[in-house]
Amino acid sequence: MVTYRRESGISKLFSPRPLIIVEGILILHNEELRELFDFSVYIDAPADERLIRRIERDTRERGRSIESIITQYRKFVAPAFKSFIEPQKYFCDIVLPDGVENATGLKVIINAIENMLKSYR
Repeated sequence: MVTYRRESGISKLFSPRPLIIVEGILILHNEELRELFDFSVYIDAPADERLIRRIERDTRERGRSIESIITQYRKFVAPAFKSFIEPQKYFCDIVLPDGVENATGLKVIINAIENMLKSYR
């Protein structure tokens, strides 16, 4: 059974590492968190790809109808994306257009991370 419940009050202590990857759709919305990151990437997946993934996930995993998914998308998801998620790309060091299909952009990100790791040695 899937509940989609988020656990609260749970914390983990991490030992210092040269690289910690943090991901999340709202992770850069909070200015205090943004200031903690040395490097940030926004993966800018095309809108049609985001919608297709949502339809596939919600029909398969949540048993929802396509009509209900599209209604929710138009009423809530798309406006929230414009207000809260998309503006985060302006705080990033790199914006990766076309998502993970962008092989050249991925190479740039990998090179940047490798260079940062070299500087920590």
